[in-house]
Amino acid sequence: MRANGTKPCSRGGNPHGVWLLLLILGGVLASHVLHVTQSRPSARIGEEKAVPRHLQDDEEFKLPSADLVVFGGKLFAANWTDQDGGGRPLSKGTGQPLTDRSQPLSDARAFNRLSGPDANSCQGCHNGPYQAAGGGGDFVANAFVMADRFDFVTFDHRDDRPARGAVDELGLAVTLQSVGNSRLTPGLWGAGYLELLARQMTTDLRRIRDSMRPGQSQTLTSKGVSFGSLARERDGSWSTRGVEGLAAPSLIVHDRSRPSLLIRPWLQRKFCNGILLIQAALPYGAGVVALPPRSIYCFSIRRFIKQELQLPQLQVSLLMIIFT
Repeated sequence: MRANGTKPCSRGGNPHGVWLLLLILGGVLASHVLHVTQSRPSARIGEEKAVPRHLQDDEEFKLPSADLVVFGGKLFAANWTDQDGGGRPLSKGTGQPLTDRSQPLSDARAFNRLSGPDANSCQGCHNGPYQAAGGGGDFVANAFVMADRFDFVTFDHRDDRPARGAVDELGLAVTLQSVGNSRLTPGLWGAGYLELLARQMTTDLRRIRDSMRPGQSQTLTSKGVSFGSLARERDGSWSTRGVEGLAAPSLIVHDRSRPSLLIRPWLQRKFCNGILLIQAALPYGAGVVALPPRSIYCFSIRRFIKQELQLPQLQVSLLMIIFT
């Protein structure tokens, strides 16, 4: 007994209680490890993939919308590796082959802040103002429009090969001010609603187009917005000279084919080709070919392996943006 009336602490304690506590903790840890092991796809040693498993065709129809949005968020925030197919070793940011294919975009040349690829993840740029996926970007995340027509921008004026690294298509030396147009990373929240509205308006314009007979001219109007007028000549050919507000690709006419009249705000096909496939070095970012209706094909040229990104992957990443 101490002078203050308290009992000294026992150094031995209760060994049975300590062992029991250790057994409980060990059981909890083993259970957690087993759960994680069973819930993840089996991986080989050295395998490092951002998203081990992707949705397959029609699987998106079986999952609740909330789960699709969550999965889309994972795709948008994932830091893709070359094992996922990230990178575009033999392609420009425009999707065209490199000017000089003897110098692939790999190793030290795998990333370029000006001509790209310039990010490992969508969220690497689209994260403001609240560090939330799908937002805008700080000045440091600006994109340089048109600079992606170069293989790998170096500003080394000893390089005189056009569009390789230092001189443009006319052979003129480029500078930081002339290599491309610096633009802010746009916020994507609500972009899905713009896309759906554009589809509805495109349907309206095409309905007017399809009702026209040779020799007629019609005003193109949808939801109170006028897009000028479309004319059809007596021989059945189309004249788009009076159309306003539509991009040039939407007015192309081959022989007697009809103009598409496609309104293009955040068009999925353009979004994939210009951003998902190229700018952000995503798993579908190793090269570009035409996108078929049901799936998006891309090539990991470094390994000559064709990878397939099923349409659900694109849909769920867009769902994440739409409902954020």
